[in-house]
Amino acid sequence: MILAKNKKYTVSFDIKKSGEISPKAHYHYVLIGQHDAQRKFNVFRSMTTQIKNDGQWHNVKAEFTTPSQLFETSIIFYNCFSKGEIEYKNVVIEQQ
Repeated sequence: MILAKNKKYTVSFDIKKSGEISPKAHYHYVLIGQHDAQRKFNVFRSMTTQIKNDGQWHNVKAEFTTPSQLFETSIIFYNCFSKGEIEYKNVVIEQQ
């Protein structure tokens, strides 16, 4: 999906974190953003640090707005330094 400049979007997905996920929230989260012309990553939205690692499915829904200049946009799913697994399904990004 190609995002448009200065537009509001909704992202939604289901996530399941196993019990062996790292206790440090910054090791398992989702980022939406872009690398700008200087290759610095600018975050549009950060999510899922508060989702429990209980092995159950949780629905996440969030909004973000794109800036006036778009470069290389990304959605990044992190799970670092962890013995556990994170599963995602039903990932949808919609323009409002």
